[in-house]
Amino acid sequence: MDDQLASVLLLTDSLNRENIVDKAAHFISQYSLGLIYLDIKNCSQMEQKYGKEACQKLLAAVKQIMTNLENEEPFGICAHRMFGDDLLVLIRMESGAGEAHLRCLAHDIYQRFKASMAHQAKWAEPVDFYVGVSLLDSGAEKALEHLLYEAVKKAVSEAKKATNAEQQKLQTEFCHILAGQHLTAHYQPIVSLLDKKIYGYEALARGPQTSYFATPHRLWEFAEKENQLYALEKLARQKAIEGFSASDPNWKLFINLNANVIHDPQFTPGQTLAFLKKRGLTPQQVVFEITERQSIDDYASCELLTT
Repeated sequence: MDDQLASVLLLTDSLNRENIVDKAAHFISQYSLGLIYLDIKNCSQMEQKYGKEACQKLLAAVKQIMTNLENEEPFGICAHRMFGDDLLVLIRMESGAGEAHLRCLAHDIYQRFKASMAHQAKWAEPVDFYVGVSLLDSGAEKALEHLLYEAVKKAVSEAKKATNAEQQKLQTEFCHILAGQHLTAHYQPIVSLLDKKIYGYEALARGPQTSYFATPHRLWEFAEKENQLYALEKLARQKAIEGFSASDPNWKLFINLNANVIHDPQFTPGQTLAFLKKRGLTPQQVVFEITERQSIDDYASCELLTT
């Protein structure tokens, strides 16, 4: 089943089970009703990165903020329902209020969520939301359950369009970085504990400073999701080797790598040696560091990475 349709059906069923249909029926003859849908951005990735417990705390914080907002008169919140990282809010507005007013309320609620989450300062990265809105068409001769279903469908669709547009923008930006080789290698000294002298340098890849991909975890996370891991690793190794200038021939160059690149169909042995030869370096000057998230089960295949 399509993910968007599945979300709509689950949320609609949840509304029915939580008696929100009854609440809507109570208000719809006197007020304009609208739905606001909020979806936490990258919630599944945050769970993978920080763990299930951290994600549960995040969801609990969102639910508490929503409960607090429900008691504030200006927003006209008459009910809400949270399902995983999806949040549906039923809004009661003055009779005749249109979509523009609903969008203003949605924006105010969104800003309150952002400010509250930032104020708590518990999270390792900013928490953001996708937002969609929809009015319930009280003039339509349809059952209220059907009106709610259509409203949920429209609000979710609007939020997902924003998701897709943002994803396409990031894909374009990422491809531009690869095609233009817009990676920069920064070198962090590694000091020997024995004599307190520099033993070598670890190469750290960075994207353009003003880019979404300025930080390495965003670069590699996106590359893995888009099946572009090998292309990024290859460019990062190339930049690390090209920019390394060892005034002491005994210094080592430490390069991070992901062991999974050997399974990429584009993987070609021998490219690292070619980069080293072009730069006048030897394999003995290079140390590969397997990223902390990976483990090696196939050592024979992994040896290909050193060629």
